[in-house]
Amino acid sequence: MTDKTVALIMVTYNRLELLKGAMDTIFNQTNKLDGIFIINNNSTDETEKYLDTITKSHSNVHVKNLKKNIGGAGGFNEGIKFAYQFNDYDFYWLMDDDTYPKEDALNNLLKADLNIDNLGFLSSNVLWTDGNPVVMNVPTVSAVWNSKVKDGLVGLSSASFVSMLISKEAIHKCGLPIKEFFIWGDDVEYSNRISKIFSCYFVSESTVIHHMKANSGVDILTENGDRVSRHYYDTRNRFYMAKQEGTKASLKYVLNRISMMFKILFSDSQNKFKKIKVMIHGLWSGMFFNPNVEYLKNTDQN
Repeated sequence: MTDKTVALIMVTYNRLELLKGAMDTIFNQTNKLDGIFIINNNSTDETEKYLDTITKSHSNVHVKNLKKNIGGAGGFNEGIKFAYQFNDYDFYWLMDDDTYPKEDALNNLLKADLNIDNLGFLSSNVLWTDGNPVVMNVPTVSAVWNSKVKDGLVGLSSASFVSMLISKEAIHKCGLPIKEFFIWGDDVEYSNRISKIFSCYFVSESTVIHHMKANSGVDILTENGDRVSRHYYDTRNRFYMAKQEGTKASLKYVLNRISMMFKILFSDSQNKFKKIKVMIHGLWSGMFFNPNVEYLKNTDQN
């Protein structure tokens, strides 16, 4: 058992039934959470009514209903700040509203903390509903990945917000997720930022189920319908991340995207010109996209 305080940060938008299931798994954790903070991204279904109900039945649940949808990136940024108003928790546990942690998921994350110095974040083992690993949530292994393999821990350089436990020291030092990302890549950028300074690990014994509709990756080449326009954020945000690595990485990314445009052009893909237009827009915006990293007030970044 640990005496460390933990705040859950969850962002939700128009997925009431998934949210209900996720909250059931949160309430059933073997480790009681000190605070549960839910950011409602201006949902238009019955989410607000449900959240009002659980705040009345659970004293540790706190909800912020936003007047507009600020995306997952903005939601997690807002959620950490919201929780910090109540307490400077030892850990902040971030997850989406379709994440269902096993009852010992948090306990196993906290047990791993006992074996790590200078901890930045811990990432859970993300499985799909059939028990297979989720394609969308594969973390990036660090160069020094095997120093704690005997403890069931694998060193990471980045991971997703589908169950990420972040230390307050990392948040104080590295700041918050970049809200301007809106969607896509905010978790990779943030975890990369943390892992450059802190030790970060995948915890094999901490399991969560990601209730995605399908266990498949996202690729603009095969994307169809209204979701094509969302790839603007993916292109822009990844360009920003490449710029942080230097000129060589930036050039490599641009060439990669140009190559993808030609691949789309000569494929039998639907909405070819819309896809190419979205990518060009993303690259152009990415050239000038330089958001500031926001920090919690009254924390030491030195």
